[in-house]
Amino acid sequence: MDLEDRDWLENQLSRISTKLDQLKWIQAKLDRIIRSERIHTIQGESLMALSEDILAAVAEETTVIDSFIALVQGLIDNNTIPTATGQAILSAIQANKAKVEAAILANTPPVTPSP
Repeated sequence: MDLEDRDWLENQLSRISTKLDQLKWIQAKLDRIIRSERIHTIQGESLMALSEDILAAVAEETTVIDSFIALVQGLIDNNTIPTATGQAILSAIQANKAKVEAAILANTPPVTPSP
């Protein structure tokens, strides 16, 4: 092998080595993106589960509140409690419901679907 061939071969090997380094860098970057995507997927699944838990809790609370309103209304209708007291209780319940609804609207970011 003459000097010119050897120089050409070394140049080619150097270029291949550089390309391999670039590919390793790209692979590492892709690995980080994949890990990040997995984390986002896990977080998204956790958020979806949390939102389902919150929805169930709100539905349960709504049922309890509606039952309590029906109870108080029944007590008023049967003259078991004074109408003014019953109305004060119902007003307090409605005020609390309004506070909860306002807090939910103010502190809940819109849900963006994942692609």
